[in-house]
Amino acid sequence: MHGSLLWSKLENIGHFEKITRRHALLGLGCAAMSGGCGGWPGRRGPVRYPTRAPGTIDAHRGRLHEFRLPDWGTLRYVDEGRGPPVMLVHGVPTSSWLYRHVTHELIARGHRVIAPDLIGFGASDKPRNPELLTAGRQGDRLLQLASHLGIQKWTHVCHDAGGPWTWEMMEKSPNRVERLIVLNTIAYTEGWKPPLEMRVDGILSRNLRRALMSEVMGPTWTKLILKAGTTRRDLTRDPELVAGYWRSMPEGTANAVVSFMERLDEIEAALPRYQHTLRHFMGPACIVWGQDDTILRHREQVPMLQHALAIADPYVTVLPGVGHFLQEEQPHQLARSIADFARDTA
Repeated sequence: MHGSLLWSKLENIGHFEKITRRHALLGLGCAAMSGGCGGWPGRRGPVRYPTRAPGTIDAHRGRLHEFRLPDWGTLRYVDEGRGPPVMLVHGVPTSSWLYRHVTHELIARGHRVIAPDLIGFGASDKPRNPELLTAGRQGDRLLQLASHLGIQKWTHVCHDAGGPWTWEMMEKSPNRVERLIVLNTIAYTEGWKPPLEMRVDGILSRNLRRALMSEVMGPTWTKLILKAGTTRRDLTRDPELVAGYWRSMPEGTANAVVSFMERLDEIEAALPRYQHTLRHFMGPACIVWGQDDTILRHREQVPMLQHALAIADPYVTVLPGVGHFLQEEQPHQLARSIADFARDTA
């Protein structure tokens, strides 16, 4: 979605709230607002995953583990299955819910899957202080989680803002990632077209935070974000799918989203450092990218990533007719690509 369109919508937030109230009352947001946050039993170590991916956010949250971080807050995460470990890292504004179908298939293919909700997102704790949400802090938490689980090396998958968080982690501990799989993520300015750029505590920031947290407008705005990142319009007609992404917004994820959008200049300034980290990664790597992503365009991003990581052509997959959220549009093909790459490079 173009920034000018989002800007016009946010400028008229009061009017938008009125016209969406009827839709909310008709049930658009009802599924998203039902129930609580679910339980987090605090288990340690992998367990068997159910026979199919969880169909609701409550079911998904009910299977999460928790880890009290040394710096701040509690991080909640999926840890399921048996076999070689794979860590799946989401971006903004998503969570481990994004990978629910991929997780299920990877487990069926003989992997242990770790999928965290990074601090500020999903079921994990959500600070108001933006200094707790920097890329460096998030990268540290990925390392802390792996150490907490006793995992020294793993296959690492990153998406969207999960790229910068991963590059920070790899810069600090370059030998922990055994193999790297990059999905529509941020690594270069070329081909990166953020839908919005915000000033700290500006009008646009305040209005977006208000929109995402609103019980009336929040589910609708979440649908707009998903529509902007997918080509399959049927996906956003599933109220449980939308609820999975919106549930955490009024809990505080809206603050994390706005904080990230306000700090895009910091991410951009760090890109040369991240690119140096990528060029010096010594493990095998592959790319899976949605071709129709308008935020992270494959024509610019993919060739530069392929060159930096020295990836052979067979391990670069560009999925036609797929947008930014390829985990929703092609989860089975993505899971097969991850499992096949892990097997081929074992």
